[in-house]
Amino acid sequence: MRSFTITILLAAAMAGGAAGQTPAKKPSPLEGTWIIDTINGQPTPPARGELALVVTGAAYEQRQNGQQVEHGEIIVTPTKTSLALSLKIGSGSAAGKTQLGYCQLSAPTLTCKLSAPGDTDAPADLTPEQGRFQFTAKKK
Repeated sequence: MRSFTITILLAAAMAGGAAGQTPAKKPSPLEGTWIIDTINGQPTPPARGELALVVTGAAYEQRQNGQQVEHGEIIVTPTKTSLALSLKIGSGSAAGKTQLGYCQLSAPTLTCKLSAPGDTDAPADLTPEQGRFQFTAKKK
């Protein structure tokens, strides 16, 4: 009887330990490298070289010709039909500001519209607007 009680206590302790563990985070749908091919509806100018958005966990960086030009923290909030973004810019010309965005992902294409850094009015759709930055990108 005593060994049965100990077995039950051990099983309960193991189940409690498993239940108390933090579940693994699901990777962001934006995880990976995205090559930007249009900006505000126009093909990316060849003079700008390759522009990329790289998302790794909760971090992002913007690269031009392989060189980092901006980085920071990215928060992606999925909804039924879109993704809401919050970029906390850590370096670059807008360091210290937050940039809000609205994206749609239709693999392998990502289409986003971003507010100006520091603007607190988040885009709600992909309709072109003055003062907003819109791009499409393909997953590398």
